[in-house]
Amino acid sequence: MSLQWDQQGALLYVGRLLCCVLLNKQTKTKLSHRLVLTPPDRPWLLIGTYGPPTTLEKEVFWDELGDFICQCTLPLIIMGDLNGTLKDNECLNYSKANNIARYSFDLRRMVLRSGLIDLGFIGTRFTWFRRNANSTTTTSLKRARLDRAMGTADWRVNWPNAIVQHLQAAVSDHNPIMLDTNGGRKCTKPQFKYEVMWERDPRVFWVVINAWHALNHPDPMVNMYRKMKHTKDQLSKWNKFQFRKLSVQIEEARANLKGDFINENLIWNEQRIREWFGTVDAKHILNIALPAARKDDSWMWLGETSGQFSIKSAYHLVKNGPRSLPPTWQWKLVWNTQMHTRLKILCWQILRDALPTRAKLGQFMALPSVYCPLCNDEEETSIHLFWNLPNNLDFDTFLIGALCIIEVIWNNRNKVIHETNSTPLNEVIGIVRRQFHDHSSARQPLSKIAEISATPPTGWLACNTDVSIDADQSYRAAVLRDSSNRIQAIYSIHLSVTNPTLAEALTIVSAAEFGRIISC
Repeated sequence: MSLQWDQQGALLYVGRLLCCVLLNKQTKTKLSHRLVLTPPDRPWLLIGTYGPPTTLEKEVFWDELGDFICQCTLPLIIMGDLNGTLKDNECLNYSKANNIARYSFDLRRMVLRSGLIDLGFIGTRFTWFRRNANSTTTTSLKRARLDRAMGTADWRVNWPNAIVQHLQAAVSDHNPIMLDTNGGRKCTKPQFKYEVMWERDPRVFWVVINAWHALNHPDPMVNMYRKMKHTKDQLSKWNKFQFRKLSVQIEEARANLKGDFINENLIWNEQRIREWFGTVDAKHILNIALPAARKDDSWMWLGETSGQFSIKSAYHLVKNGPRSLPPTWQWKLVWNTQMHTRLKILCWQILRDALPTRAKLGQFMALPSVYCPLCNDEEETSIHLFWNLPNNLDFDTFLIGALCIIEVIWNNRNKVIHETNSTPLNEVIGIVRRQFHDHSSARQPLSKIAEISATPPTGWLACNTDVSIDADQSYRAAVLRDSSNRIQAIYSIHLSVTNPTLAEALTIVSAAEFGRIISC
């Protein structure tokens, strides 16, 4: 990479990429460059930043930078020492817990307001470290990730393969960071990770020793880099040869375990089991019956006889109750009915007293009040809500309606058996409605009315009528009496109407017409 500065800016050459860097603005804490690539169809802005160390300067600087980012129309990134972190876990012994400087409120507020995206990193976790001069312990070593690169969303979309690498520092207490816009294309292999399980094998010590002493170079930094790279390569090769894939080793161990404890004839190897396990455990293992044929193991839930997991069985196991309870209700009659699921759930809640009323919820949590919100006189239970609430359906009315339905169904059944015919559904509904009306009317108290003389005046006729309603027809009758209470005529007729009010009205009209005829 070559870099040449002049009064207008700089000319960068990185590999095959030519950049013209135009110096727009330079201050003590900010260096702005407009980068024009070749081809010059996607220019973007690079802001080299050094975060102010004092609290007052931080607030002013990050507010101005946030306003600039929000108003900028070009894709941009900011890089440098921000003198702050975006997360609390990005610093170690950075400052005291009660020091607000460690939280970098101004920086985090600017990032949240402008929508900048952290480009991440590859390499060491921290980019800055410093040891206290008056201490030699490792706990006094301060570390923080103060150097980073952040970009706008449109910049990240245009350069999705960009990678930020944390390099090693030779003299400075800050690690240099490098932005590679095409670095993601080279990431075809997984990163090296040191596995703690290697330490269980004593041979890993000699692998590291031999790899570390293999290479030497006059430059200490180059020597360190080569030793680490060579050690990484040797550990990777040794891991493939010694450990291979863990999944393959697990399957082989399972196969060997089955072969050691179970013979080819599917019989327990009693001698081997007693060598590996204690007396009690070996006895329990030998009491396990083996299948007649080889079959893969599978999971089974012991809370249910079917082996399938259910919330109900888990609840009873937690409550130390029985694994299964005998059904107290024919729930299939409810769940298999052809009605909406919402009504099925409501029916289940009513039958199990599981409606979330205030009295029910008050058993599990603290409520301001468990009284009914409608009347505010009693606790809100299911019985109070549906039967005892004023101006609501009482239990007697509900029972009368249910018994009327049952009676009509029973009568229809008897009609099918003895008369070999059935009543249509619309007529059955009408019969239930009429019977419910009659029984409900009988329950109403009779109001006191003024006594009316049953004897008509001289020259008048008294008419008494009655109607009998059947399923598809009705019968009406009328009795006419004179002033001496002697019966003058009896009148009856057959009608095709089934509405009680209409039948009564027709009876009165026809009886009045009949009385007019006989009095003439």
